[in-house]
Amino acid sequence: MDADLPTRAKRVHITTLSYRSFFFLLLLVVSIVFFLVVTEPAKEAPVREIAPVQVEATAVRREDLHPRLLMTGYLQPARKAKLHFELSGQVIERRVEAGQAVRAGALLMRLAEGDFLDKAREAEARLEQEKAAIERDRQLLKYVIANRELQEAEVARMEKLGEASLASQSKYGETVQNLLRLQVEEENLRYSVEVAEARLQLREAALRQARRNVGRTRLKAPFDGVVNAVHVEKGDYVTPSQVVAEVVQIDDMDLYVEVDGGAAAALDSGRLVTVETAAGPREGRVIAIQRDPDPETFTFGVRIRVDGAGLVSGSLARAEIGLPALRDVLTVPVAAIARGEEAAVFIVRDGVVARVPVKPGRRVEGRQVVNGALRAGDQVVSRDVALLQDGLRVIVRQP
Repeated sequence: MDADLPTRAKRVHITTLSYRSFFFLLLLVVSIVFFLVVTEPAKEAPVREIAPVQVEATAVRREDLHPRLLMTGYLQPARKAKLHFELSGQVIERRVEAGQAVRAGALLMRLAEGDFLDKAREAEARLEQEKAAIERDRQLLKYVIANRELQEAEVARMEKLGEASLASQSKYGETVQNLLRLQVEEENLRYSVEVAEARLQLREAALRQARRNVGRTRLKAPFDGVVNAVHVEKGDYVTPSQVVAEVVQIDDMDLYVEVDGGAAAALDSGRLVTVETAAGPREGRVIAIQRDPDPETFTFGVRIRVDGAGLVSGSLARAEIGLPALRDVLTVPVAAIARGEEAAVFIVRDGVVARVPVKPGRRVEGRQVVNGALRAGDQVVSRDVALLQDGLRVIVRQP
């Protein structure tokens, strides 16, 4: 047993040497791999040429355009009146309902008129009373003038007798006083007669006003039309500020539309236009154009009148208006305009696109008028221009 000890020790020593050798060898291999990884040169990405982009192109055209303005709006009655009484009072009669056709002057409703009739009779009586008073004053003036003339003669006679006695002097004083009284009375009557015409006019004006108030108790249709609404019932008390009924005229209809300043400048009253309605096309006439734009929308209101037969108020209609022709202008498709800080188009030259700034003009259907460094015949990209860049290579494909 003791003889085996050196052999075992030798084996343990050999095993220990083998582990150490393996560890150092492994460490060497790892170090070499790490060194190779760290010192490996970076791989260069292969340079790949960007493939040309396929685009559609069309030629810039020089042409004459005939723009037409299409406008949509709602039809409205040509005339519409919101009616109210001019007096306060109680409604005692209502003759119409909504939807009823009426003629101009037809009675729609009536107020109680007793108080207004009494005022008219009172004004008439006062007028007759004033006429009688004026006639009386005229007759009295004649008598006073004659009496005053007699009194003047008496005063002259008493002046001659006044020097003879004291009694005559006292009588003379009374005669002069009577003359003065007659002169005052004459002046008052003369004034009354002179202003008689003015007094008559005042009484006549009061009578006319009272009679008009009697007439104002009756509400009548202002024109031939249809009752659109009635807002009061018999027995209601109404005031002058209260709308009691609405009457519309639908024999003619008005199409109200809003246009921009360029279109408004090209229009004038009386111009004939074509209006597309649910009942078919109609010939319309421009009857009104707003010349000061709406402060919020900066648009101009236009009213176009058409025959209302078969049309319904509130329905949609479209007007087509021809505008002045644009002569000898450069145009491109609307889709060829690249929008941004400034508008531009992309011209195709030798397979490369170049961005060219332009100033857009009027749009006519699918064509856009442009001004810029363009010539008729230049090839421009006609669609999908948002992602293009100046200098990009392209291939033009047929649209």
